[in-house]
Amino acid sequence: RAGLDVKGLSKSKLRHLMEEEIVRFPSDLFGIFGGNESGEGVTLEEEEILNKIADLPGWGTLSSQNLAESVRSVAAEGVPLSRYIYSLGIPLVGTQASQLVASAYGDVDSFLTALDEASTHDDEGLSTDEEDD
Repeated sequence: RAGLDVKGLSKSKLRHLMEEEIVRFPSDLFGIFGGNESGEGVTLEEEEILNKIADLPGWGTLSSQNLAESVRSVAAEGVPLSRYIYSLGIPLVGTQASQLVASAYGDVDSFLTALDEASTHDDEGLSTDEEDD
């Protein structure tokens, strides 16, 4: 809940969706339900997935529709940078560390730019166990 706070989606329900191969990653839910901003109603793909979810034990039509609405709401409203960082599930980065990191970068663009820059740096000077042999 401290992450993206998609109402109606517990860890066990998310795990169930992944086990049933409805989604591979939690972010897949935003690709399925978060992209329909046209207001034209539910797409055929969304309807098929909603039906698959509704047919799962412990779900039902109302629960699957509520999940889709909650995902759409989070996608439309967005979340603070600290909650986004927390939702990434980085080991040892809890809510307080997420808040510190977010305050250091200020906004999502600065944070993503820093991540991009960090991922392009050469690993010179770093040794691995294999190099030490």
